[in-house]
Amino acid sequence: MTNAIPKYVFNLITDITPEDLHKMGVKAFGIDLDNTTVYDSGFKLLAGVPAWIKEMKRAGFKMCIITNTNTLRAHIISKRLKLPYFAFCRKPNPDSVLKAAELADVELSEFALIGDRLFADVEAANRAGAISIKVEPFQNEKLLFRMNERRRHKEADFTVKHKKEFPRMRRKK
Repeated sequence: MTNAIPKYVFNLITDITPEDLHKMGVKAFGIDLDNTTVYDSGFKLLAGVPAWIKEMKRAGFKMCIITNTNTLRAHIISKRLKLPYFAFCRKPNPDSVLKAAELADVELSEFALIGDRLFADVEAANRAGAISIKVEPFQNEKLLFRMNERRRHKEADFTVKHKKEFPRMRRKK
């Protein structure tokens, strides 16, 4: 099995419920930014994300942002969401996942990373020994379109090749 196969797959981050996370054994988690919680390369939050974060906080989850974006952008978004952040993480490097679990004071088996990229978010979580949760990207990337288009094609090819190993997507009822 490869490190790019997620443990769980959902359509959108807002489809994940506190009950889903409890069933997975999650006590704390990190969230990616681009195409997971905010529109690609921008500051606009996806519909429902602020309410979803409030719901997760009420349910007692510790959360942080784990992103490859620059520090200034991560700082601005983290202030809006009132979450700590790790920026310029170089995912799939697992270091930020390890630090986030330590900050949350939970075991790696109780920490999840939620993101839209197989070869960044999912791989970082799996390499760290955390729970990987993939969500479908909200939109096609606008910044560095050609580079990201190649990455998405690579992910699509990988998904087809490993289709039997992928969990079924969970959708909100």
